[in-house]
Amino acid sequence: MATVAKKETVESLKAMLPETKATLVTDHTGLNVDEINGLRNQLRKEGIEFHVVKNTLARIAATETGHESLNTYLEGPTAIAFVKDDPVAAAKLLVKFIKEHKKLVLKGGLLEGKIITAEGIRAVADLPPREVLLARLAGTMMMPLNNMAGVLSGPIRSFAYALHAVQQQKAEG
Repeated sequence: MATVAKKETVESLKAMLPETKATLVTDHTGLNVDEINGLRNQLRKEGIEFHVVKNTLARIAATETGHESLNTYLEGPTAIAFVKDDPVAAAKLLVKFIKEHKKLVLKGGLLEGKIITAEGIRAVADLPPREVLLARLAGTMMMPLNNMAGVLSGPIRSFAYALHAVQQQKAEG
C-alpha cells in the first residue's frame, strides 16, 4: 500500500473513531469476499460501517485519537464495525451472522469509550431494543404514581359508595 493511501486510511479511521458509540473488532478469517460484502451490506442498512483494516494503521489511528485501549484487539486479520447510533443493533447483527456462518469471530472493542470483551458484545446482543428498554423505564417510573393515585382515590370511592347506599335506602324506604 502506498504511503499516501496509508495516510488517507489512518485519517479516515481517525475521523470515524471519535464519532462512534461503539467500535467492534472482529476476526474475519475464513470469510470470502461475498460473505464480507453481505455482512457489510446488512450493517450498512443499520448505519454501521464495516471495514477490513491493517492492524498497524488502526493502531496509529487509535493511539492518535486517545483510543489506545483498542490496540489489544488489533492482532491477526481484523475487520472493525464503526457504530454511530445503536450498539445493540450492531451486536445483534454480528452475533446473528456468526451463528449463520461460524467463521467471523468477535475479539472485543469499545462501547461508549470503554473496553468491551467478546462476551460483553454477546451480552449486549441479548438486550432488548432501546425503545423497549425506554418503555420499561417509563412504566417503572409511572408505577408509583399509579399506585398513589389508587390509594388517594380509595376514600373518595368509599364515600361515593356510601352516598349511593344512602340514596338507595331512602328510595326504598
